[in-house]
Amino acid sequence: VNRMQLWPHQQEAREFAAPFDGCMLAMEMGTGKTPIGLTWIQDKGAKRVLVVAPANVVTNGVWEDEAALWYPEAVVHTLTGTGTKRIAQLATARMMTGPTIWVINYEALSNQKLQAMLRVVEWDALILDESHRIKSPGGKWSLFLSSLCWTRNAIDPPRIPYRLCLTGTPMPHSPLDIYAQARVFDPGLYGRNNRLFKLRYADWGGFENRVPTFPADKKVALLKRLDTRAFRVLSSKVLDLPEEQDIDIKCDLGPKGRKAYNDMHETLVADVDEGVVTAGNALSRLLRLQQLAGGHAAVEDGIGGNTLVRVDDAKAKVFKELMTDLDEPVVIFAKFKAELDDIGEVVDGLGFATYMLRGGDNQYRLWRDDTTHKKALVVQIQAGGEGIDMSQARIGVYYSTGFDMGMYLQSRGRIHPRRVGESDPTIFYHILARATVDIDVRRGLKNRENLVLSILKHLKGQ
Repeated sequence: VNRMQLWPHQQEAREFAAPFDGCMLAMEMGTGKTPIGLTWIQDKGAKRVLVVAPANVVTNGVWEDEAALWYPEAVVHTLTGTGTKRIAQLATARMMTGPTIWVINYEALSNQKLQAMLRVVEWDALILDESHRIKSPGGKWSLFLSSLCWTRNAIDPPRIPYRLCLTGTPMPHSPLDIYAQARVFDPGLYGRNNRLFKLRYADWGGFENRVPTFPADKKVALLKRLDTRAFRVLSSKVLDLPEEQDIDIKCDLGPKGRKAYNDMHETLVADVDEGVVTAGNALSRLLRLQQLAGGHAAVEDGIGGNTLVRVDDAKAKVFKELMTDLDEPVVIFAKFKAELDDIGEVVDGLGFATYMLRGGDNQYRLWRDDTTHKKALVVQIQAGGEGIDMSQARIGVYYSTGFDMGMYLQSRGRIHPRRVGESDPTIFYHILARATVDIDVRRGLKNRENLVLSILKHLKGQ
């Protein structure tokens, strides 16, 4: 089958899932769920597989990259673009005989015409990546996916023979979150009646008896039943994970942002060729490019100065996708004030206790002393990359970095290092706009290069 070697905990998860046609792998971030999903569909002999995943996972080609390693025989089709384009892509699924994996984002499931096409295809397997996205039993995605897998008649066989849920947070807000996910992979686990499920596993009180509480005996009963169909892995219990993980999350600028970026990039290339821009004076021009990659452009304000305007929100969107799945202390670094404002707006909206560390706005001590688990420190990298202890967080996000290698390395060192006896890895996410200076900076950071010189050489084609 595949020619890669699973980690011991992954092999254990594979063996757990092997006997089941439908189950869940509740494995925390960084423990490697995707390879197990790919080996599972091979073990089952599934040829036509539908994967539903968060938008940033789809656009970053995560399943394509992992399939190249773990299931190279499979052809991966990423369904992107308009609903019409996706439907046209799906129309070919019924004609393909070899192993194929079709990857689509959850939001696309709201398109009724696309739903109709998904129903027409005879799928062998369904994988829900980050399945907690369908935790609301009455949500459109949840109801559609349940009906895609099952008829209303409990004695009928499943419409999709094999069903796998992958998530690091199966119950992000309440034990009741598990019901809608189980309804997809095995509705027999908790039954098909959501009202009876809620009465069985929660007590109800408060205003109009709408507030659930979870007595210990009922919670234990729910988890005991879940454990018959779910394999749970905590990253803190896995001893073979690397100490640090770097994950790149890429996005595409929209038409307006792309045009603004390309116009400035072409001017910069011409000036480099003519010798107007040199290593000594390039930094300000490169910073403006990086600012555009983050979605902001400096325009003349008519009184001799410049003001920033938003020209793109691609980075903000994929950043929000990432943060939606996090529920622990996080430090987010960015170079520019406008980006810090964007970041603050996103994390505030997602319910994080949010603190800023930037020029004239130092809320570091408040963040440090806040006992809230879900909290974010938003750091202007030049203001907080050095001398600050951010070790409460094991997750760092780089929205942008600037061009100072030392500052970048200092900032990494402030995030929680794995200590003796610990196994939770430190994870660094890098938000990158494709075909921009972001990619050049990221390459230079990996290779420990002089960033300005490296980028100028790239612009010259050297």
